[in-house]
Amino acid sequence: MDWKTQEITLKDGQSFSVERSSLVVDSFPIASPIRLQVARLGSPSSPPVIFLAGGPGDSSIAWLNHPPFAKLFRKAAENLQIIFLDQRGCGESEPLQRSSPLALAPGLILDQPTLLRLFREQGEAAPRELAPLLTPVQSARDIPILIHALGFAKAHLWGYSYGTHLSQAILRYAGDWIDHVVLCGFEGPDQTFKYPSLIHSQFAKIATLAQSQGVSDNLLAEIEESIDILNTNPLPLSSGSLATGFVLQIVLASWSGLANRFNMIPRLIAEIRRGEATLLEQGFLKLAERRPVFYCKDSASFATKERLAEISRQAKNPKFRLIQDSANFPFPEIGGSYGSMPLPDSFREPLASDHPIFCLTGSLDGFTPSENLGERGDGLPNLIHHEIENASHSDLVACDQANEDLVEFLGTGRTPKGGYSIAEPRFRPA
Repeated sequence: MDWKTQEITLKDGQSFSVERSSLVVDSFPIASPIRLQVARLGSPSSPPVIFLAGGPGDSSIAWLNHPPFAKLFRKAAENLQIIFLDQRGCGESEPLQRSSPLALAPGLILDQPTLLRLFREQGEAAPRELAPLLTPVQSARDIPILIHALGFAKAHLWGYSYGTHLSQAILRYAGDWIDHVVLCGFEGPDQTFKYPSLIHSQFAKIATLAQSQGVSDNLLAEIEESIDILNTNPLPLSSGSLATGFVLQIVLASWSGLANRFNMIPRLIAEIRRGEATLLEQGFLKLAERRPVFYCKDSASFATKERLAEISRQAKNPKFRLIQDSANFPFPEIGGSYGSMPLPDSFREPLASDHPIFCLTGSLDGFTPSENLGERGDGLPNLIHHEIENASHSDLVACDQANEDLVEFLGTGRTPKGGYSIAEPRFRPA
């Protein structure tokens, strides 16, 4: 691999250098090979750690621009070689896919059936011939090629969010190439689609936090009231389309795991009560602008029929009225609309691996919650799990002690100490 130096400047003005290269891999089932983008921090002679970002669809290389991550990556690179792989279809890695924006129009009422139709139409117009390249199995098979190109027989893995899902696929299909594994969050082979009950539990935690800070006496009731307000009087967006309560539900589901999003819920509710849709539209447009790679990867991972049946049952439970079908929207209905079909159920079987694994979760993470580990079975005997108190999904690198143990685990295999916590997130005034 040929490496060139690139300078990265953070928002706080700090700058540092990384090395950039690319890797050509087989693109079966199409003829032309594809090129993946790679970055490196640390000495080429040090043991490599392959970092896999989340999304799915995020660029691992782009995460170098986020100060909290950059700080930890640079610390880890003092004794290790950190490799940032942009997975297939992510960042500047091929195949590069684009999609047309959702067909929003003046007067269009954005309820669940209409939104599902818009996503299906977007998916049907996407370049379907490339979708079979964008599965976690295909990405897993790229890892041995990368490790060999780096000149090593084995590497460590470091997965975050969807990267934990991909890491487990790598252990299943290329485990002989892997040494130690760090998982920030835990998304098992059959946990791509979330249970409404767990999302509801997360909102209950958020409501308790809001009450303790004097922000809201009953945040859950205020959210349900806002859903009713929008269903009765949909709010116009800048496109002229009208947002119903379902738009609020899918936005809240996408915010549920992120402290820098769910801390704005009181402001969001206050705006809706005033007949304003600024925050609501910002959250919705972020969902509407997802690249096709997100849908292709999740379509491939999909879910077993048993999990789908349980999700459907919970969505109909009045206890989870706040969530209903919003937890995984537009899945499972869009299925293969973007061209990627579900992998066989053998992909979703519980993983069996004796690799040393250090898993960090957050007590306020609604996306890859600690509860996910309860479904892993007994096939991971060397998995060590510690929860970070008050950490949301984006805070799994916010605890200095956990970070020190993470780096030490990758470097020496030392057992992490645990007992981690950070300050609780603060709500923004309404």
